Amino acid sequence: MTKKAKTKRPVVHSMNEASAKAAFEKLRPSLEALSREALTSVRLDVQIAAAIAHSVAIRDLAEPRRTRLQIVAKSGMFDMSDFERLANVALAVWYARQQQQQTDALRSEAMVPAVTLKDAQTVRGRMLRVLEYYFDDDADVGSRLVAIRAGSGLQDLANDLEQVADLYEEDDVRSVISKDSKHWRKDDVASARRLAQAIFRGLGLGASGDAASWADLTQRAWTVLDELYGEVRAAGRFVFRKDEDVEVTYPSLVAATRSPVSRGKDEPDPVTPAPAPTP
Repeated sequence: MTKKAKTKRPVVHSMNEASAKAAFEKLRPSLEALSREALTSVRLDVQIAAAIAHSVAIRDLAEPRRTRLQIVAKSGMFDMSDFERLANVALAVWYARQQQQQTDALRSEAMVPAVTLKDAQTVRGRMLRVLEYYFDDDADVGSRLVAIRAGSGLQDLANDLEQVADLYEEDDVRSVISKDSKHWRKDDVASARRLAQAIFRGLGLGASGDAASWADLTQRAWTVLDELYGEVRAAGRFVFRKDEDVEVTYPSLVAATRSPVSRGKDEPDPVTPAPAPTP
C-alpha cells in the first residue's frame, strides 16, 4: 500500500477584484439565462466558499497536479476545462457577493418593525425545534440545520425562515413532522415566508432594486459554482485518492466554510480585495 503524503488544506489566497469583476461580467449573460426553478439555495458563506473553490482550482492547474489530471482526463472520465472554468466561476461568485454586501451596507438603516423581528424569531425557533427533534441526526437534513443555526443578522434570519419553510414542505419531512401535536403548526410555513419577505423589504431586498438584483445574481452564480465544484471535486478525489487525504484536499464547501481556512503567508482575510493568483 502506498503511503499517503501529509495532507494540507487548500491555501486560500485573497481575491483580485479586477479579475473577479471581469470574470463576473463574462459569466453574467449565462447566469441571467438560468431558470429560477434551477437555482440552488444559498446555505453558507458564499464568499468563503468561492475563495476555497478558487484555491482548489488554482492549485490543480499548477504542476505537478495539472499533468496528473490531464493524463486521466484523456480517458474521458472528466473534462479538464472544468478546472479552468471553476477558477473563473469562483471569482464571479466572490464578486457578486461583494457587490451584494456593498449594496446592503448602503441600507444600514433597516426599517424592520420590532414586532416583525419578534414574530420571526419565534416562528424560526419553533420550526427549528420540530426539525431538530426529528431530523437532527439525518445526514441531509441535519447538515442543512447546522447551516441554518450558524446564521446571524437580519438577512440570515429571513433566509433561515425561507429555508425552514422549504424543509417543512419536503414530502419526507412533512409526513413525519405533521404528526407532531406539540410544536408543529399548519400555518407556520405561510407565516415564515410572510415574515421573511417583510424583513427583506425592510432591508431593501424586495422584488426590485440593486440589492435584490445582486442577491439574485449571487444565487445564480452560486448555483453554477456548486455544480461545477462537485465535478472538479469528484475528479480530484479519484485521481489523488491514493496519494493524500482527499477529504481534506477536496473539502465539502459547506463543511469548509464552518472551519478555519488555511491562508498563504501574510495573507489578509480572503474577502479583502487584493492582488492574488488568477487563472
